[in-house]
Amino acid sequence: KTPPPSQKETSPPNDHLPQEIRRSIEQYIAMCGRQRAFHRDLSGDEYAYECIAKCGYRTNSRDHWKLHEETHQPQEFYICGICKDKSGEEKYVVFGRRKELLFHIRHEHPDQDAEGIVKQSKQDYVAGFKRNCEFCGDLFITWDSRNEHILAHFD
Repeated sequence: KTPPPSQKETSPPNDHLPQEIRRSIEQYIAMCGRQRAFHRDLSGDEYAYECIAKCGYRTNSRDHWKLHEETHQPQEFYICGICKDKSGEEKYVVFGRRKELLFHIRHEHPDQDAEGIVKQSKQDYVAGFKRNCEFCGDLFITWDSRNEHILAHFD
């Protein structure tokens, strides 16, 4: 069964990346796309912005909302260059945020140049996302235009 247009996701080809890296990133994206409950009691409070994936997350910060949306539809990907070289495996640990990779480096590789590792770890993977507005059906070309449009519905 084909999902309705608002649920379709499209991903540009990422054939320039090795298959094992693409597979690891795609598994990470699939894991992030699963609906999950946000476990903080927000009842009774008024919040301007709500999670589009309906996990229950709400906030008054536009920036926090944008960051949260990427927990469901990640747009950046990092694979630790040191672990990748050591593992020799075909599955790598993927990080969806720069700060998560930095945390990993500081704890797992404290004697290494963190900024250098971040630069070599960022993957040139173009992520897809749900391109239709959940409220009005408008179509988006970029992730940023999607976010700004959806935020306007809340404002």
